[in-house]
Amino acid sequence: KAGDVAGRQSMAAFGGWLDDGQVAALANYVTARFGNPDLSVTAADVRQMRAGTTTSQTIMILAAQSLVAGAAVLMLGLLLLLARRLRRGATSARLMFAHRDRR
Repeated sequence: KAGDVAGRQSMAAFGGWLDDGQVAALANYVTARFGNPDLSVTAADVRQMRAGTTTSQTIMILAAQSLVAGAAVLMLGLLLLLARRLRRGATSARLMFAHRDRR
């Protein structure tokens, strides 16, 4: 039966109705018809996803994303530091020229 989410009808969850093999068959049908027909899902894949375990591939992807995010933060910090130094240098140069003009 359909669930009620925030006052709206929603699609029923199939978690308790379908076993791992049936979910894999459904996923394979949907990906073959509407996605990438070269992909396939096995009952073991579904079991692993339901258990919430991670694979080494997922860990590698998360590590790569963390490195990219860290590099982006580092670059942003370096750019801000450079902008601050350039602004400080321009201010001191203006003060030096103003001091010379007064003599």
